[in-house]
Amino acid sequence: MRVKKYLFGALLAIGVCSGSGESSNPALSAAELPPEILRDCATGDSPCADNHFDINWIARLPRSHLFLVKRVRCESEGCNGWLVTKDEQGVTQVMLSVTGEVRVEHGNGKFPIVRTRAELSDNYISYARYDWADGQYTRTETQLMHRIDGFECANDEDCDAAAKRALRDKQPSRAVRIWQQVHGVNWI
Repeated sequence: MRVKKYLFGALLAIGVCSGSGESSNPALSAAELPPEILRDCATGDSPCADNHFDINWIARLPRSHLFLVKRVRCESEGCNGWLVTKDEQGVTQVMLSVTGEVRVEHGNGKFPIVRTRAELSDNYISYARYDWADGQYTRTETQLMHRIDGFECANDEDCDAAAKRALRDKQPSRAVRIWQQVHGVNWI
């Protein structure tokens, strides 16, 4: 009897969470991706396969589902990623195209906050934040960071403080590397 109650409760929860006629496990296949994602994927007569993409469900929206799509075989952090919606009729649309590592945070709104990290060079990294406003994603924050010996600093003050800490820690060569990159100084 307990098993029947548990199964009934689980089935009821699935029905309540997913709504009438909806799947409780939303899916998006490579064949359903918008053309702008598939454009450079096909070679000859062979279309993109599901194993060419890492597709993750992100959120349920008022009339659609939101997915994060990334290429599986990407050799650098300069790879594209897309936030794609799939509506109740199966129509897909790219909501945001980004480059680099992507992190999604659930905020107060219906659409999640998107943060990216892109390596511009060995010495610079760009961080960006995208928020949903007026029917589209908009970049609301961008920060360029210096990267020296695995350490990141945002501005002259942060970098100078790091160089001074290196001097206090008896690491003058690290202090010089920081000042070289940030200020072009090669002496202490």
